[in-house]
Amino acid sequence: MKLCICVLLTLSFLIVPGESWAVCTRIYEVGNGLDAVTKRSAGVNEIASALFHEVTKRVGCIYNERTMSFRKGIEEMQSNRLDIFTFAFNTPDWEAVARPEPLYEFKRILLVQKKVYKKNGTIQDYLNDPKIKVAVTSGGIFMKDDELKKLEMVRRVVYDPYRDGTMEMVIAGKAQATFTSPAFYRRYLKRYKLAELTEAVTSTGDVLNLNLYFSKKRVSLDEQRLFAKAIKSMHEDGAIKKILLQYILEEDLRRFYPEFK
Repeated sequence: MKLCICVLLTLSFLIVPGESWAVCTRIYEVGNGLDAVTKRSAGVNEIASALFHEVTKRVGCIYNERTMSFRKGIEEMQSNRLDIFTFAFNTPDWEAVARPEPLYEFKRILLVQKKVYKKNGTIQDYLNDPKIKVAVTSGGIFMKDDELKKLEMVRRVVYDPYRDGTMEMVIAGKAQATFTSPAFYRRYLKRYKLAELTEAVTSTGDVLNLNLYFSKKRVSLDEQRLFAKAIKSMHEDGAIKKILLQYILEEDLRRFYPEFK
């Protein structure tokens, strides 16, 4: 009898009657993606932090969080020192070491200088234009691997480690385009007079998934399903929409987030 009690107490997840979520004694090692905005200001992405905080409220485990770059997150996953990473897009490097759990999808934005803007031009049209150089944040965030490789081969990529740096390159004419997200577009809209100097281009079906990533070796599928359940509930009760609207406008939600059309 004592042995049975001990075994039960050492289970990672204990279900409490009447509660919709598991009370969890599991300690998760979490990597929070570094928000490298400027040389003077680097921290955790505010939206990502708010979203993951909401997830943790619904999956009541213990979370040991550390801030790190995307590359460092992949390395920590490879070395089996990390359970969860918040948040990243689908790339071969991430898929090799971790399983994605999509939070939501959004249309990525290609900001182009007005002088090279073409009405009805698609993102692919600009990527195919040999006259256009693309400013890219180190790590190629918001870009697909094959796109980046093709542009690098023909020397049409200019790098900056910071997101405001890529914006400044476009404004200064050192590049003619850069990829960004709806939240960063809204952040920079007034600072860099983007409405006056650039056009925001999107293409139908050209979306990115924002994912929680779970270690293939350290996190079981049953554990991941708890987080999937939490994310589903955040869609159902409007928690995700409420968080997004703290950083973007209602019109952005309808324009760039397919779920909220």
